[in-house]
Amino acid sequence: MIKSRDWAGLHHFGFVVEDKVATKRKIEKAGGEFFMELPEYPGVDAETKFKDVNGVVFDVSEHNWRL
Repeated sequence: MIKSRDWAGLHHFGFVVEDKVATKRKIEKAGGEFFMELPEYPGVDAETKFKDVNGVVFDVSEHNWRL
C-alpha cells in the first residue's frame, strides 16, 4: 500500500496481454483512456498505462515481470 497526503491505498494494477494494440482499442471502446507509456529499457518490457472510467490507473504489458 502506498500512502501520500492526498490518498492511501492501491496505486495501480496491471495485466499481461497478448497484443497491446488490440487491447488498447478494447479499453478505449469501453471508455478507458490512454494515460502514459513508460520508456523502453534494455531487457524490460515497457508498460502502457491507462485510466478506467473512474480514474483508476492500470497498465498492460506483453510480458510479465520476472522476479
